[in-house]
Amino acid sequence: MIAAWSDSDYSSSDEESDGEVANIAFMAVENEEEDEVQFSFDELQIAYEKLFYEFESVSLNNRTLKNNVISLSKEIETLKNENSNYKNEIEILNVSLKLSMILRKKIKILN
Repeated sequence: MIAAWSDSDYSSSDEESDGEVANIAFMAVENEEEDEVQFSFDELQIAYEKLFYEFESVSLNNRTLKNNVISLSKEIETLKNENSNYKNEIEILNVSLKLSMILRKKIKILN
């Protein structure tokens, strides 16, 4: 038996789509009852064990990736600090170059 919600009078489209979703869910539940599949305990246990091993594998991979993220974050901070130091050195060298140019001009004038 399939129930239809189209007889209801809804005032908004959201309510209509909720009714459609409920109708589809009701039909899916009804179809599941008709197409019910029986699994043995051993089949379920094997499926569970496969799923569990896959979960452990994915969890281990996740932990590894998290550790990589932490390591890369630390490396980024180190590189940012190095970059800042290099920028400071460049600024110092630029100032030194300007002073050197000024001194050369003065020496030229004095000669």
